[in-house]
Amino acid sequence: MKIFHAVLISLFFILSNSGPAFAQLPLGTPIVDYPRDFVVFTVPQNGQITFLWGAVTNATRYDIEVERRVGTTWAVTETGLRTTVNRLNIFTLVPEYLHRWRVRASNSSQVSLWSSYATFRPTHMTAGVSSFTAYYDQVTKKVKVDWFTDWEYQNAAFWLQRKKSTDTAFANVTAFRGYGTTKTWNRYTFYDSTVTSGTWYYRLVQQEESGETHVSWVISTVVDLSTDVRVEMNGIPNEFSLSQNYPNPFNPTTTISYGLPAEAPVSIVLYSTLGAEVLRYDLGVQPPGMHAFTLDASILPSGTYLYRLEAGRSVDVKKMVLLR
Repeated sequence: MKIFHAVLISLFFILSNSGPAFAQLPLGTPIVDYPRDFVVFTVPQNGQITFLWGAVTNATRYDIEVERRVGTTWAVTETGLRTTVNRLNIFTLVPEYLHRWRVRASNSSQVSLWSSYATFRPTHMTAGVSSFTAYYDQVTKKVKVDWFTDWEYQNAAFWLQRKKSTDTAFANVTAFRGYGTTKTWNRYTFYDSTVTSGTWYYRLVQQEESGETHVSWVISTVVDLSTDVRVEMNGIPNEFSLSQNYPNPFNPTTTISYGLPAEAPVSIVLYSTLGAEVLRYDLGVQPPGMHAFTLDASILPSGTYLYRLEAGRSVDVKKMVLLR
């Protein structure tokens, strides 16, 4: 009996000095919900944007940090923002600049990791421009300018403007009639065939039915007329080439075209912007010539991805946007 009592006393001593029987679970990292990876419509009257994220169990406070892209760096514009619920209204963001934000959770004893950054661009435009891109096609010798709207409100027109890096001011290139007020998705495309070698900048001027105008952010592309994808008379290219996928942005399929000057084993690999491989297609050994592959991204969420073409020792990488 004495031995039994001694064992019980020893167990009590061990348990009483080993801390709580169940350690407190760490706080989960919040997941950003809105805004993320698309243009945010800023209400003209007060400029309010509502930030939303997933609630974290046992969290009593959230910290939010917002940064704005300035040149090639990020500058913190909003810090020290705190709230007890998983939403916050911010009124002080500068329209047409690229922003990013993140959030973390905490309570009286714990602080979570910061969430991943989510990028967005506030705008005063009364049209939800969800993508605005320009790229130079070495085959056609044209710059393809694309933009998409998720909705439009009293939108009379878009004016596309451009300037070269050596110019001092933007000039109108073309105009597109708007769709007025609509909740449907619309696409606008223009092929600029009058460019010369150099860096070209493009922007949109959106005109409301009232006549009021709003200027978008600026995008750019580099034109090099000295390079060419040459094809011999037998249809075999003289050099390895990878074209920009079309359409881009896309949902959910897009075509990737490429040229092989010689027979080679071909693979197409899709990566997230963090470098994680998300899709791989091993296409086997392919003969020389021009080829096209249709990529189906039905299983992937919206976002920006990198696609890499591997053909023997030849490799090239380009960017694509999946927009649902």
